[in-house]
Amino acid sequence: MVLGMLLFGENSFGWRVGSAIAGIISIYGLYLLVLRLTSNHRLALLSAFLVSIEGLHIAQSRVAMNDTYMLCFYIWALYAAVKSRWKNAAILYGLALGSKWSAIYGVIPLAFLYLHSNNHLFSALRYTLIAVFVYILTFTPFIVAGHTWEQWVELHRQMWYYHTHLVATHAYQSTPQEWIFAARPVWYHVKYLGDNVAHIYAQANPLILWLGLVALILQLPKLINFPYAICYTLYAIYTLPWLFSPRIMFFYHYLPSATFLCIILASYLVTLTPRIRNGLMALCVIGLIIVFPTLFGLPMSNNFWTSFFAVFPNWK
Repeated sequence: MVLGMLLFGENSFGWRVGSAIAGIISIYGLYLLVLRLTSNHRLALLSAFLVSIEGLHIAQSRVAMNDTYMLCFYIWALYAAVKSRWKNAAILYGLALGSKWSAIYGVIPLAFLYLHSNNHLFSALRYTLIAVFVYILTFTPFIVAGHTWEQWVELHRQMWYYHTHLVATHAYQSTPQEWIFAARPVWYHVKYLGDNVAHIYAQANPLILWLGLVALILQLPKLINFPYAICYTLYAIYTLPWLFSPRIMFFYHYLPSATFLCIILASYLVTLTPRIRNGLMALCVIGLIIVFPTLFGLPMSNNFWTSFFAVFPNWK
């Protein structure tokens, strides 16, 4: 993000360009990850395509927040892991953790992959130390700015306290039970233009999320297969812990889960006949069309928004 600001100035483009690049790179990384896991080119392409039209991924790639950076580094860490490039995986995971603490959940699939590759447990300590070292390095600007290591420790104490003791409410807070149905987006921006108005929301592609849940249930028997076990683990570890979080939560926390759900949906679609698969993919595109105005802030008439929110009242 700082690099974008240095290149393009401290303006909205400079703040956001890094997120956009990270969003694009993460899609490519997901393609390579799925291809490496499954050796199925069609499945890898379809997974990448679904993520590219998934609304939450688009929304978070257009704002100056850390969610997309964390996801990008983590996907590439997974790709390095499935290629048994564990030093690279440790570095990338450290960057993911430095971007956002929720990357800590991702250590479980990485450990799963490590044990599956029959590596020595002693080496795991070395890679863990590399990840921790990289995490600490991400605070270099904090130290260079004149802060002490005591303040660094205090910063972590305060962050931990925030996540475990915060008592607050917000008009657009939501729960994991709502996330899985794309029931409550986050309102980011509004601009009034005479008789028109433009809204921007962090909203998912509802058809992808709904169809993804169906695919997730239907393919449960395939959990005995290693690639499916990894995908389900990724979805579960980025969804279930939020059920026990004591702080307020927002829909954008579901970004990693929605991304990995796209792989599960794609793995189901490739098993269908071309006619059915194409029909369901068309529904996913329609889902993007439905939320497109709210993702890109397209000016629409007040009558349009009144009708839109009448159909989707929880999105208002």
